[in-house]
Amino acid sequence: MRLEFCLLLTIGLVRPESLPNIISSLQSETSYRTILLLRSSDTCWDEKQLHNSGPVLSFDRNQSIHLKNNINSKVLALVCLYENENDMLGTLYSSLEEMRDTTTILFALSDEQIGRSFRKCLGHKMLNVLAFKGADRKIIYSHRVFPTFQIIKRNVTDIWTYFEPQLKNLGGRIVRALPDNIIPRTVAYRDANGNRKLAGYLFDFIKNYVSTINATLQIVWDLVPEEGMIALPELWRLTESSDIDFPLGIFGLEIVTPRQFVSLQISKWYLMLPMEPRMPRAQFFLNFGLKGMIPMAIVLAIVLSKAHQLERSSDENWPRFRIGSEVLRGLLAQTFILPRCLSPRLLFLYWLLLMSGFFMSNYYTANVATWLVHPPKRQLVHNWEDMRHFNVKTLVVQAELEYLKRILGNEFMDSHKDLFEKSLQHYIGLTHQSGLFRMWFNRSFRVLNKLGKMSHKVETQSQEFHNLVWKDFRMIWIGYMGGSAFSLTIFLLELGYHKWQTKQRNSKG
Repeated sequence: MRLEFCLLLTIGLVRPESLPNIISSLQSETSYRTILLLRSSDTCWDEKQLHNSGPVLSFDRNQSIHLKNNINSKVLALVCLYENENDMLGTLYSSLEEMRDTTTILFALSDEQIGRSFRKCLGHKMLNVLAFKGADRKIIYSHRVFPTFQIIKRNVTDIWTYFEPQLKNLGGRIVRALPDNIIPRTVAYRDANGNRKLAGYLFDFIKNYVSTINATLQIVWDLVPEEGMIALPELWRLTESSDIDFPLGIFGLEIVTPRQFVSLQISKWYLMLPMEPRMPRAQFFLNFGLKGMIPMAIVLAIVLSKAHQLERSSDENWPRFRIGSEVLRGLLAQTFILPRCLSPRLLFLYWLLLMSGFFMSNYYTANVATWLVHPPKRQLVHNWEDMRHFNVKTLVVQAELEYLKRILGNEFMDSHKDLFEKSLQHYIGLTHQSGLFRMWFNRSFRVLNKLGKMSHKVETQSQEFHNLVWKDFRMIWIGYMGGSAFSLTIFLLELGYHKWQTKQRNSKG
């Protein structure tokens, strides 16, 4: 009996409707990391009791902090509206400029003030807002936006979830979409009965998203042209003037948008990095097969060192294997003076030595040049993971740096200007992970082809992407071989002409 009495006494002392207990319950529900206090009076709460719930930022109506969503988005805001209501709400809006989905609790004095504050928060795209009236913590106020605005009173002891999702069920509310009429995203056409229809993968996406939130999609046909696309400035003008919920268009980073937009697709930026190859540089020499030319060059050098003796069929001093200076210069592809009288066999040997020296010297020159451009280092970068692991920096020229500063400095994806931003981002992730978006994208081309809006050619021969392949240098090799053949022909003609002149002089003498 004593145990039951102590238990009942303990339950009576620990009141679930006290503010510290409510804050503790919100910790489990929202997983907040910081409490933001905006006070106009010291009678709304006891700040000492809140310090046990985590880090606290406390400001009055003359102070504010611009919280960044990418730094800490887990914030619980408590706002006291006992005095200076408009100033306190203005401080709240400026503090949560990029975090309008922050969970917020208002402390007001009357039902009228609570309703008025809820509507002001809705006008600033804030949906996760609760309220208490006066010192009463037993009744908590919330509001429902869709399908109509409604204020709800709930008993704290009966609550399982404080912040209920507002966009889970819109109750058939009409949401308006304006397509930009760009193939294959959104394409307007007329069916056999003359009724206007919409095709494209963005239409499939937005139609299915609207069905998940129990809303009704309405295409603003009177603003969609029969032919041609809607220009971006015109799209924004129509969106603002006609109260469009979903403007479906293509936008760039450099464009300052007056309204929130959610990115469904982001184009890729290619960055070429000077990464080290997986294969060592010495391995390229072996793969080229140039190692097979080294013995041939040595043999040719030995043979040419005694070329004249071979021409005279003399084998004296052959075992000495002395390589002449002309042969060394030939091996290095340098100019040298040929003997006056050479047989075709000796000319062929000289030509082989000249070509082998040409290729080998150029290869070694290129190899040395690569070592100068990319000096050897202990930490080789083979991929993006190595680059991040070694904290390697990317060099950007000044012109591109200024361009990046200019476009990234504008308001891009400003997350507080649209009610559907969080819900849309969640649905976008689901469609990409499940493959639905890829299916809609591929199907849109077949549908548009069937409607006669576009045509395509099927490539029978598929080729992998390469920066440079051997065929890209075909004309270069043709020019090189043609120039080499022409130079060799001129060289042979010069030799023939020189030999003919020698015979003429000998015949006259």
